[in-house]
Amino acid sequence: MKKNLYHLGLFFMLFFLPLSASGQQEAQEIVLAVLAHSGVEAAHKKWEPTADYLSAAIDGYSFVILPLGFDGIEEATAQGRADFILTNPAAYVDLEMGHGISRIATLVNKQGETATSQFAGVIFTRADRDDINTLADIRGKTIMGMAEQSFGGWLMARRELEDAGINPFKHCREVLFAGIQEPIVLAVAAGQADVGTVRTEIMEGMARRGQIDLADFKIINPLVDAFPYPHSTRFYPEWPFAKAKHTPALLATKVAVALLQMEPDNRAAVVGRYHGWTVPLSYTSVHDLLRQLRICPYEDYGAITLGSVLKKYWVWIFALFLLSCYGTIFSIRNKRLNQQLLHSNQGLAALKNELEEKVAQRTAELQQEVRDHLQAREELEKQQHLLDEVQELTHLGGWNLDVDSGVMTWTKGTYRIYDVSPDQNPDAISNDIVFYSPLDREKIDAAMQTAISQGVPFDLELDLITPKGQSRRVRMIGKVKKRGNKVTHVFGMIMDISAAKEREEELHQANEDLRVINRIITTSAAATGIKDLLGKMLDETLALTSLEGGSICLIEVDDTLVLVAHRQPSEPVSTVPTPQKVKVGGCLCGECARTQKTFILESWQEVQGFPRCELQGGEDIQYHVAFPLSVGSRRLGVLCLFSRIEKQLSARQLGLLESVSTRLPLAWITPRCLRRAPSRPRPLRRRFSREQSILKNPARPCSSCWRIWQRHKRRCSGSTSSSSAVSCGCGS
Repeated sequence: MKKNLYHLGLFFMLFFLPLSASGQQEAQEIVLAVLAHSGVEAAHKKWEPTADYLSAAIDGYSFVILPLGFDGIEEATAQGRADFILTNPAAYVDLEMGHGISRIATLVNKQGETATSQFAGVIFTRADRDDINTLADIRGKTIMGMAEQSFGGWLMARRELEDAGINPFKHCREVLFAGIQEPIVLAVAAGQADVGTVRTEIMEGMARRGQIDLADFKIINPLVDAFPYPHSTRFYPEWPFAKAKHTPALLATKVAVALLQMEPDNRAAVVGRYHGWTVPLSYTSVHDLLRQLRICPYEDYGAITLGSVLKKYWVWIFALFLLSCYGTIFSIRNKRLNQQLLHSNQGLAALKNELEEKVAQRTAELQQEVRDHLQAREELEKQQHLLDEVQELTHLGGWNLDVDSGVMTWTKGTYRIYDVSPDQNPDAISNDIVFYSPLDREKIDAAMQTAISQGVPFDLELDLITPKGQSRRVRMIGKVKKRGNKVTHVFGMIMDISAAKEREEELHQANEDLRVINRIITTSAAATGIKDLLGKMLDETLALTSLEGGSICLIEVDDTLVLVAHRQPSEPVSTVPTPQKVKVGGCLCGECARTQKTFILESWQEVQGFPRCELQGGEDIQYHVAFPLSVGSRRLGVLCLFSRIEKQLSARQLGLLESVSTRLPLAWITPRCLRRAPSRPRPLRRRFSREQSILKNPARPCSSCWRIWQRHKRRCSGSTSSSSAVSCGCGS
């Protein structure tokens, strides 16, 4: 029943209201100033249904839309031409603090199928811009926003950039403003700007209308949450619906009630593409943004003004005023006292001038002394540096013992010789004699005691072992310094003579080696023939090595080895047994002759690895060495040494044997030439040249030279055996 009465009353009001209204007073016009962020035409289209809704919901009032820009909406509010204001959060905060407007409702926007009373900003670029992926990459690029006062189209993104350390007006190449938001997206797509920023849903709306393809863009600094659209900034409350300061509270209440009662399917909400309205939200986050960016009304935030100072510190200012008055009175009194002190000061000034002159003079003297001291110190440092370098080059070091205090001092060279760190105290190392052997310690101790008690200098050569285990030979020289008859200091130098001693030993060893080689070679002077010569050389070689036996074989024309000199362990001197021939390569000696390589067999197993050599006789040889004899490329024979007991030759002995083997071929040529030189100089020189050519040239000699060589062999050895291949160098 009540429901039917309600519908009947509603029908009556709708039917008869126009008739009664025509006779009533005309409705009052209420101006709703709207921020036209997308243009005047778009603002009319979006908000006129809302004005019509309010006109229908509130009797006696007709709401009209006044689309304005940022400056226009502030001017209209200041002049009182706007009764209600619908603008972005930043403009609202400015008008709230500057002109006293107050919010009565907050817009609930429609984000797809989701209703939300918050929105954010989007920072975007083209999808193919691989050089722009983070906020830091925007540095040096061109960025475009809607307007410098636009909240969603600029200020939100600017705050994020500032937090990332980027001031767009300083760090970006250029900042552009399009006036409305849709052209920003088109400008970035066309490459007119590198980066753009708009509020959420702008790009999605353009995509729904077919203006852009979202795949052509990418979001910079995307934040992941439950919000239906991609965004790059924090959330802020949606646009507020505010009343002007002069608007009646009753009218504002009616408007707020009407807005809150608007249904989502109302024509005003559908055309305006929003969900409805809610109670006014907190705009603290907007205040924080404007305060951080120092934007109106916070452009002077934190600035100190005279009024604020007086209001906050008036007590201290008054106290300072009283203190200044007291100071003025005190200064007048002091002026009189100063006049009395003036005469005294004049006398003091004269004394002061005199004192300053003396101080200046003394200061100059001290400065000169300091310069002299620094110069002397620099010179001393140069000399010390030179001394250190000389000690390092000459392996020298110095030391000094204070007899009274027992303090030992070393130079860097001494630390270097003892192989210890210069940071160590010589006294902390106990006593430097710990580096020496017990015998050398006794020498050092006795020399030091004699020097201290009797003032006798000393010169010692000692062996020491450093803490790192290195052995060194040093020379220590000590002298004394006396005061009267008492020795106060024992000082001296220590020299590392290890290298010199090694060179001296090497030189001595080299001289000894040369002496041995010379003795072996010079034995050929007393030889009566080649066999006698080679036998004597074999004896000297065996005496050098202390091996038991050996042999010298020569290569014959038929490429066989013939034994020329031989010594068995039981024989006192080298002997020549019945001539035996071995094919070159048929045994160890033959292999040495064939390859012209030195063989050193150090065990019985290695010796048995070669075919048995009848020339040595016996199979119990434990050590065997073989050296080829040649001149140039001409093979002459083999020098073999062996032992039937286990014995090893040193590297020095092997080196001597190698030197002997290289000189033996020339040794049996030179003595004959020297013995015959006084009587037959010219023919002998020709003969000597031919014999040298025979040894060096492997070619077959002519028949004349061959007969000469056969006579030479019979004369030297008395043997008729076949000779080795020779050449006279005649070219045949």
